[in-house]
Amino acid sequence: MRDIKEYAQLQYELFRLNLLEKLSQVIALILSVFAVLVLLVIVFVHLSLALVYILAEWWKSQVIASLAVGGLFLIITMLLLVYRKVIFINPIVKQLSRILFDEFEELEENELSENKPLQQNRQH
Repeated sequence: MRDIKEYAQLQYELFRLNLLEKLSQVIALILSVFAVLVLLVIVFVHLSLALVYILAEWWKSQVIASLAVGGLFLIITMLLLVYRKVIFINPIVKQLSRILFDEFEELEENELSENKPLQQNRQH
């Protein structure tokens, strides 16, 4: 009875450690994506301002240049909406599933490789 209690306690501790590890990885992923997005927004703001200034010099109109850059961003936004699953959703789901379920896949692969000789012997 004591062994069962110790085993249950160890399993509980293992579960807590695995949960902490997975949560740490997910939070790190979220913070990394957030930091990259903030930096990308800053880059796009500066690039769009530079593009507005360049186009304004060529076309001699700040308004037309601003509208052209706004139209460019509208087209980019529409493309991102159309391809959001391929660009955003699939990679995020893949990364999260790798973080959350990688251990289970390794366990399943180990169990399958251990059971292969048994299955081959049964077939013969």
